Amino acid sequence: MKTIKQREQDQKDYVADLVKNPQKNLLAATINQIVSMRSSGYRSTAYVFGDLIDNSIEAGASKIVIDFDKGLNKILVIDDGMGMQPELISHAMTYGGTHRHGSEDMLGKFGMGAANATNSIAEETSFRSKKKGAEFHSSTFSFAKLRNGDYNSGNNIEVPPAKAWKLSGEAKDVIEANFKSFECGTIIEMRPEIERLSHKTQSGLAAHLVTTLGVMYCKFLSSNKIIVNGVSVKPSNPLFNDPNADPLAKCSILFSGAAFIAFSRLTSNSSLLF
Repeated sequence: MKTIKQREQDQKDYVADLVKNPQKNLLAATINQIVSMRSSGYRSTAYVFGDLIDNSIEAGASKIVIDFDKGLNKILVIDDGMGMQPELISHAMTYGGTHRHGSEDMLGKFGMGAANATNSIAEETSFRSKKKGAEFHSSTFSFAKLRNGDYNSGNNIEVPPAKAWKLSGEAKDVIEANFKSFECGTIIEMRPEIERLSHKTQSGLAAHLVTTLGVMYCKFLSSNKIIVNGVSVKPSNPLFNDPNADPLAKCSILFSGAAFIAFSRLTSNSSLLF
């Protein structure tokens, strides 16, 4: 397994190649292709966040914070990982557009997760990221602008390049409330379509995420902290072999429908569990 320094060097090498051999940030060839991809389906909304959390863990994040308001008008996913260079941000919003494509090092393999996850639930998504000692840069993708033809580039659809961005609003509040310092990291801001969420209330979605993510990331929660609307996700291992997990929590989660699905994910990735 690669170290964080090695993964960061992979990112630098990839960006250096992008600068030397410029590539457009092509999302897809047609609108229908994107609509089909976003409708490919997730088992539940927890799995949408799972794709984003996987990326955060690979980026060396020690803390991942998920925050959303009562009306589910805005969802934030913030991590303190290594962050992305500005040239990489828009590529991270495309399907298979980063250096992680073909990786067998850890969780991600095809570089599809970020675009799949965000497009599956959000009408508009912004990726904002910074490296240590640098400023934030941001790129936004909107289905309204897609339908209006704003992203058309010849016969293809292109994600706009990242521009400098100043930390403000809810993202700033969440960072100040949850991180002692924020030298580097990534913010994903989504404006969801409520009908695309498996749970359509703030309390229901929060409970669903805390429960299911506790099962999905039981191995990682000793070193990676996940917080959902101020609640720390606790490890819940349905295999009953984790002395740090609450037995009562394990029993209640094991027999819930969402956790049974998560259990199948765990056993299909058993090499990551033990």
